[in-house]
Amino acid sequence: MRLAPFAAAGLIGAAAGWLLAIERIPYLMTDTLFERMEASGARPNVLGKAVMRYAKGNIVPMANADILARSAILDLSNGPLEFTATPPRGLVDYWSVSVFAHNTDTLFVLNDTQVPEGEGVTVRLRLAGQPAAGPDVHDVVLPSARGFLLVRPTMPDRENPEAVAALADALAEHRLARVAAQP
Repeated sequence: MRLAPFAAAGLIGAAAGWLLAIERIPYLMTDTLFERMEASGARPNVLGKAVMRYAKGNIVPMANADILARSAILDLSNGPLEFTATPPRGLVDYWSVSVFAHNTDTLFVLNDTQVPEGEGVTVRLRLAGQPAAGPDVHDVVLPSARGFLLVRPTMPDRENPEAVAALADALAEHRLARVAAQP
């Protein structure tokens, strides 16, 4: 059985390679998605226009056709960002904002039922060591400089052009901006 040590070493090497691939695949898939989004005009740290989903044009599989989504590729390498919005009540059945890590882990989700009527929401997006948020701000620490922000409001009637336009106008008020330097 002189081959046993080589077989064991081969199995250990294969297992290590498999584990490394499992750990890296989410990053590679996210990078591929970001590349496709950037090829379509998306820019890091810029909240994209509200987009109505259609089967032929979906970059992300299984996107909900009843959502008029806005999203942003996040790059925190030059400092934290803040997302500010007021849920567009009366125009949607549901509204949420989610933040995802570079490896696709969900880091934060907030929906309209968690925001008091008439109030807005601010979410600080930062790396460890960057300035923390104040007491009335949701503080989200990303594990790496890259991430993704997604706003998902559901349209009551995607076939009603006036309602869709009103929701798009309300979503245009959402902001993603660099946090001003601390004195």
